[in-house]
Parts: sequence; C-alpha cells; structure tokens
Amino acid sequence: MRRVLLLVFLLLMPAVWAEESESWTVEVEDPLGNPIADCDIVLTEPWTGSIVDSPSGGMYQASATCEGYVVMWHPPIPSSQTTVVLQAHPIIEDLFTVQGAHTMQALGSTWEVSIDDGFVDAPNGIPIVLIGEGGSDIRYGESSITIPNATTAYDLHGNYSDDVLVKAIHTGSGNIVEWENQNLTVGEFGGGWSARVYLQGMPLGNSIWPPTGQWITEQLNSSVINGQASLEFTSNLTPNEDIAGVWNASHSFNNGIGLPFIPGVAAGIESQVDRFLGGDISQLESLLESIEYLNGKEALCCIIDDSTVLFSGLSVQAEIDFANGYWGWNETAAISADRSHINLMRLEVPFYNDLRQITPLNIVTNGEWQYLSSPLGEWIEGTPADFTLTRDVTSVSGFYTISLGPNTAPVLSMSEDYALPWDNESYDFHIIIDDAPLSVHECEWNISGLTNNLDVNLSTFEQDSSLPVMVSCVDEGGLSETFSKSFVLDGGSPWINASNDVQEITPGFFNWDLMVGDDHDDNLRVYWTSNKSDDWWFTGDVLQTSFSVNSELNSINDNISERHKARNQIEYWLSAEVSDDVGHTSTGNWTIRLLDNSGPVVIATVESLEEDGRWKAVTSVSRPGDKLRLNLTQTFDDHSSIDKINFSINNLNGEYTDLSWSEIQYWDLPELGIGYHEINIAGMDEAGNLAGSTIGVAIAPPIARDLEVIEIKSSATEVEPGMNQFWITIQNNGASSTEFILCSDDTCVDSIVAPSTYSQTSTSIVSMKVDLDWFETFSVELSYLDDSNQTVVKHSTSEYNSGIGFGA
Repeated sequence: MRRVLLLVFLLLMPAVWAEESESWTVEVEDPLGNPIADCDIVLTEPWTGSIVDSPSGGMYQASATCEGYVVMWHPPIPSSQTTVVLQAHPIIEDLFTVQGAHTMQALGSTWEVSIDDGFVDAPNGIPIVLIGEGGSDIRYGESSITIPNATTAYDLHGNYSDDVLVKAIHTGSGNIVEWENQNLTVGEFGGGWSARVYLQGMPLGNSIWPPTGQWITEQLNSSVINGQASLEFTSNLTPNEDIAGVWNASHSFNNGIGLPFIPGVAAGIESQVDRFLGGDISQLESLLESIEYLNGKEALCCIIDDSTVLFSGLSVQAEIDFANGYWGWNETAAISADRSHINLMRLEVPFYNDLRQITPLNIVTNGEWQYLSSPLGEWIEGTPADFTLTRDVTSVSGFYTISLGPNTAPVLSMSEDYALPWDNESYDFHIIIDDAPLSVHECEWNISGLTNNLDVNLSTFEQDSSLPVMVSCVDEGGLSETFSKSFVLDGGSPWINASNDVQEITPGFFNWDLMVGDDHDDNLRVYWTSNKSDDWWFTGDVLQTSFSVNSELNSINDNISERHKARNQIEYWLSAEVSDDVGHTSTGNWTIRLLDNSGPVVIATVESLEEDGRWKAVTSVSRPGDKLRLNLTQTFDDHSSIDKINFSINNLNGEYTDLSWSEIQYWDLPELGIGYHEINIAGMDEAGNLAGSTIGVAIAPPIARDLEVIEIKSSATEVEPGMNQFWITIQNNGASSTEFILCSDDTCVDSIVAPSTYSQTSTSIVSMKVDLDWFETFSVELSYLDDSNQTVVKHSTSEYNSGIGFGA
C-alpha cells in the first residue's frame, strides 16, 4: 500500500494555517510498490532547473535521492497534479563483474558511478550501461560484461576556424568526446556513436558516423534551423484598459539541442530519447504536448506594465523529424493583460537562457501603437508596428524592456541653415526625420517646381536669389508632416582683412582678432592650423594661443661652442581657412616671427690659482691672499653670438663697462678681505635685452691661530684698592678653535674661543677677580699655543688704576 512520504506546502505557514493551503505529495516506491523512507526530495521549475519550495507555474518536476537506491527520472507534470510517484530500484552488492569499463549508468536515471574491474554494485531489473576506453555495452542480466580497450582515430584536418568544433556523441550513454588537434578518437565497441559539427557552440546540420572532412564542410554550409514566435495585439493599447492578443510560437531546433528538463542536454535530443524515453519518439511527442503555461512569463512571451499576461486556451502540437535533423513544437494561446495608467506601455520579454530563447520573437500591433525604444537596439529589426527581437545573442537571464507608444507624426528638418551654394551643379537635398527608430517614410519634394531632390543644378537659378523648398513625408501609419523654407543662393566667398604677411610677436600668449566677412553669412567658421606643435588647430575668428621658442635657440643644454653661436629668430607658419554656411572658403597664410625678448644668461664660476699654476673651480671657502678670478665661459645668449654681447662688472674696485667677451671671459678679482663680497655682472645682447647675475665670494679667516685682547671692562664704575672684577674680551682672528690662558699677576683663568668664519668673528668674554694695591694699573697676559705648538704671549694694559678712582 502506498504511503505519503513528503508534503510540500504552497506557503511556509504555522500549522494552524497549513490545512488551508494546497499541498503536493511526492512518493518514492520500489519495484514492488513499497514506499522508501528517508529520501531527499527536490522540486524544480522545469525550464530553468531552479529549485522551488512549491510549484508556482504551469509545471513542476520532482526528483529524489535515496541511499541504496537508483531513482528513475520523472518528466514534468502540471501543477494541478498534486501527487507524483517516483520509481526506485535497490542497489545490489556484487551483482555482476566487469572488465575494461570505467563508468556505469542506469538507463532512465541520472545515477552514474565510476568503477574498476571486478564485481560491481548495481540495480537489478533495469538496463545498465557500461562505458570503457574501447566502447560501451548494455547489461540486461548477464553475470559478466567485458569491453575491449581498442580505439579508432579519425583524422579530420582542414582549414577550419577556431569557432568550429566536432564532437562524437554516444547516444546510449550521453558520453561526449571532442576532437583534439582536429583528431577524433573513440572506442567503437558496441556502436552507438554519431558525430556532430558545432559553430560557436551551436550544432549545425545533421549527424553522421563515421565523420569525414567533406561532411564537416557540408554541415558548415548548411542552413540554420530557426523557429518563429509571434505576439500580436488585437486590441488597442490604451492606458487603463484591458488588452487582448494572440500568442503563436513555432519552436524548431537542431537534433543536437536537448530539452532542458530531460537530463543529458549537451548530448542532444536523440540521446535524451534513447536514455530516458526508451527510444520512443511518441513519448517525446506526448511530453511536448503536455507543456503548460499559466502566463506569458513562463512562455518566454512577456510581462506588460509589470503585470502578469494571462494565457488561455493553450494548445501545443509536437513536430518531430529526426531524419531531417530537427524537432520542436507549435504552441498557440489567447493572451490578456491590464494596462497601467502610464501612457507608454512597458513590454518586458523574459530571458531564461533556455532553448526557447533561440526562437526570435515577432511583435505586431494594430498600427496605432509602435515601437519607441529598448536597450541594445541592434537586436530589433522591422517596422514600428511589426518588429522582431533576436533573443539568442546573449546567454544572460533577466528581462528585456521594450517601450511602446502611440504613433505620432514625423518631425522634419534640414541641416542647411539659410543658404545654398549657387555654384553647385549637382546638389542633393536631404530631409532629417525625427520619428520612431524603425519608422519608414515616403517623401514628396517641391524645389521651386522640381520634384527630384537629387542632383539639382543650383546654377540654373539666379545668383543671390531665394530658392523655395518644400517636402512632405508620411510614415507607415499614415501620419504626415510638411517642411518648407527658402534658401539664399550664395555665390560669393568670404574675405579676410589682414595685410601683413609677417607678424612679429614676443614669445608667449598671442591674441588676434581676425577681420573676416561675407555677403550673406554673419557667422563664418574660421579654422586655424600651424606648425607650432603637432596636429595643432583652433576654431574661431579670435585666435587665442601661445607661440614659444624651440630648441633651435641657444640653451643651457647645448655644449659651449654651440651655445656661443648666433641664432636666427624662430618662425612658424600660421594659416586660417574661413568658410561660410554653404562651404565657400578663403585662406590666409602668415609667418609668425618671435622677437628676441630675453637677455643673456650670465653664468660665472669662481676659480683659484693652484700651486701648479692651473686655475680650478673653488670647492671650499677662500682665504686672504688667495688668487681668484671669475670664469664666464658658460655664459650665452639665446640669439646673439657671445662676441656680440656687451658686458659690465661691478666689484670692490669700482664699475667696469663696455667690456668685450675677450675682456670679461676670465676676470681677475682683486685681493679681498675677510667677509662676503657680491660682484654684479650684466650683459646686453644685440636686441638691447639686459640681464645679469650676482656672484658671491666668501673669504674666511686664515687657518693660523691668532688671538688678541680687544676690550677690558670693569664691573664697577670706580676701581679702588682691594678686590675688583673685570671682563676681558678675547677675539679669534683665525679659523680654528683655540684654548688660552689669561693671567693678572698670580690670578689665571683658562678658557677657549670658537673659530671665526667669513660671516662672523668669534669672541670670548672672560671674567677675572683681581686684588689691586694702591695706585696699581690692571693688566693681563694672554697666552696660547700657535700652529707650531709654540707659546704665544701677548700683554695688554688697561686704563683702570686703583689709586685715582676713574672708571671705564
């Protein structure tokens, strides 16, 4: 007796509500009709294979996995059928032995396992397919199956593109072998093979065995099998009204394409029939004619204004002709839908990426409504009221949105503004039509009595006269529009008022308001070009640009001999083409000469005379007595040669002017004292540009130690006998830190003074407390070691005396 094993509810609700919801029963039974427990049940939507909690469309498909059993495939059933029984066969241990097989399948089931030689576990009572390297065999009850390992290779070499692929398909098992390097190798034991050609992944023509190169060429040249779906609206598409129409679809597919809800799609429909329908084409016919749709979304038809399109009276008729390489079905239904309040109608076409998407969709209206827009418009062709959507150029899933709207009259215009070229003897008039993308139009012309709009000789009319033009266009829906305008027949060319052929300007920004004119056109086009830079251009009668010098002038990057040469002024060509509304042109050409507005670049290097008699650049601070000079060899001007520059120099000894290059190139400096000295050098080029630079020369104190007392001050206003405090300032006239001792009689103080530099003379102030007698004058003795480590003693007497009471 059957037992219910699974209840699938339409909605997941609390138990109190479950009894009020529709339920579906899925039962799994063994060959004796006994129910099998603890199976995993799965419900799917047949076309997409998506797992569902409960059926929601016209059909659903049930499958199960039961441990220790092989569950047989079951076709989709209408959602109105709430009970489905799945058949399962137990797997028997060591049922038979195999030799030379690596895979085992059960016909009529998706069950497949890998095996090795020896005993195998398999279901009994159903055909078992054994697949090996050398071929295949079907076990119906034998105790042992052996498959040899021999293979056959077919050489199919030819001049094929990379988009071409040949596959060998084993019909009984769904096993697929692709060619490798245009060789196809299979094991032919047991037969059942067929070969098929694929172009860009889609099967072409008919299958064959064995394959040949000639057969491949024939299939590549064969016609592609196509169906056609049609959605025809029989009512108006007015907002807020019910609309009606007819759905017709003729789906026709190559035998190499499989049905998505039968396993083994990649092997094609013939293999699916052999494996899951017992090789009976009539079962395929029954399966196709049992297809059910509840709405347009399931049929890959449509959704209108985001609402369901209802199907009624659906009829499906199978059409199968394996011998001629195709199969499919025809379906027809009446449709109905509710329009929203929005004027434009939104038509969404589902893309589910199943085989029905191969079929183009033709959409037909009553003519009062038409196609307006959609993404990827290249997928659409036809007329606004009768157009076709090609749906197989993408594999994505989703919805393709098409906007439909009422037919409106075309809007006409012409590209010509107000004038025509009188001297044109073969002028073509064209009308610009703004209308729905797929609209077609018929137009009638009247050009001052002429009805032909092409190859019109405008010179037969009077120059500078007015030419009336009128055109009327009607679209495919019968709506029309008229455009009329009069044009001036312009026979003259623009003029340019600029007399100077050479424009001398300073480098940098350049603004030129070019004077142009025409007899009729007040808005002339000016197109400028120049060799100032690669592919440079500018538009407008007021030129705003810049002209810069280039590498032809002297620069710091040139070597010495090159930068000292004379250079010509930089010149560019500048051209302006002035055109009027009808294409008459005039051209002006000028030379742009850049003036010399930059002074010389004065570069001076301080050099010292070495002991070997050579002059070298100073790399460290100079000392008193060093022989110094300025080397101006790197100096240059961008235009003038070096010997044409007039120099001047200002240093401690005064100013020297009107100096030539030979006089100033190596300029001896006078002996400079300790400190920082600035020397100003200027140069004037042939164009009168003055420029220069200031050179700083630092003279540091001598290295030799040289200290002296430069000041003695008392801390008190009056010096009296007894203890007195004095401040003694020691100055370092050398560049070395020096330790020293200050003594006054028996009182001595040790200290140190920092080195002096060219910018600062270092001093050290030492405090001494000394006991003076009556009428004693304060004096100190300074002692330190010189560079030869000899003691230097210097005596200094102050003006401070303890007997007379005067202070500092």
